Amino acid sequence: VGLGTSTGTNYLNDFWQFDQNTGTWTQKANFGGGGRYAAAAFTIGSKGYVATGVAAGSTYPQAFYEYDATANTWTAKANFPGTGRSGASAFAMGTKGYVSCGNNGSNYFTDLWEYNQTTDSWTQKTNFPGIARSYASSFNVGTKGYLGCGYVGATATDTSDFFEYDPSTNVWTQKTNFPEGSSSGTIGFSIGGNGYLCAGTANAFNNHLWQYQSLNDTWTLCAGFSGGGRAYSVGMGIGNKGYVGLGYSQGIGINLNDWWEYTPIGVTSVPVIYGPSVACTLN
Repeated sequence: VGLGTSTGTNYLNDFWQFDQNTGTWTQKANFGGGGRYAAAAFTIGSKGYVATGVAAGSTYPQAFYEYDATANTWTAKANFPGTGRSGASAFAMGTKGYVSCGNNGSNYFTDLWEYNQTTDSWTQKTNFPGIARSYASSFNVGTKGYLGCGYVGATATDTSDFFEYDPSTNVWTQKTNFPEGSSSGTIGFSIGGNGYLCAGTANAFNNHLWQYQSLNDTWTLCAGFSGGGRAYSVGMGIGNKGYVGLGYSQGIGINLNDWWEYTPIGVTSVPVIYGPSVACTLN
C-alpha cells in the first residue's frame, strides 16, 4: 500500500508491506516515480505495477513502474501510452494487466489498455462501453475483469452500471447494476471465486460490503464494514481474506489510516467484521 495525499497538496511516495500472518506493517522502498495520488495499480504474479495518477504541479505522468517484492526495487517499464490521467481503474489476469477510464481534469476517458508483462508492451483494446468516468470500481474473477460505478464527468453524477470484460474475445458485456446505487470511490477486491465492492459515496459514504457472484450475475449484501462509512479507500484480497482501510470519511472530514480484515463464512465460522445483513460464503 502506498502513494496518496495526506493534505490535498502533500503527494506521498512511501510504500508499505502488510504481513497477513503477523498483522504487521514494514516500510519498503519508496515508489520510483515520485509522489502521486489517484493512481491505478495491479498485480501480475510476484510483481506489482503502478500507472497514471496526479503528480506535483497537477501533472498527469505516463511513467509506469514495476515493483519487485523479493528485491524491494522499483523499475521503470514502458510508459502508459494513453493520455495521462487520474482516477483510472485497473485489473489483471494471467500475464496481462488492464487500465481504463479516468480523467485529466477536463476530459473523461473510456479507452482500455492492456499491458503484456512478457514483452513489456501496451496494446489498446476495445473501449469500455459505458459513459466516460473516473474513480470507477474494478476487480477480476478468474479469467474475467469487472469494472463499473464511478463519477461521470459529463453529468457530474455517480453511476451504478457494471460491466464484464473477457480478454479472450476482447468483448465487454453489461451485467447487473451495483445494488447499493450510484457510487464512486467504492473499493473492489476478490476473494476466491467472488468479487467484492465496499463503501463508497452511495448513500452518504456508506460502510456496506457487497459480494458479486459472477457465475449467476448476482449481488449479496454481506456483513457490514465496521470501519465506518468512507470512500477512496484501499482494498485487497490475500488468500481467503479481504482487507479494506484508509480513505476519506465525509462524516468526520478526515483521511483515515485504519485497516480491517474480512473473513467470509466458509473459511472460519464467523466473519471478523460484524454487521447487519447476511453472511457471505466463499465459492
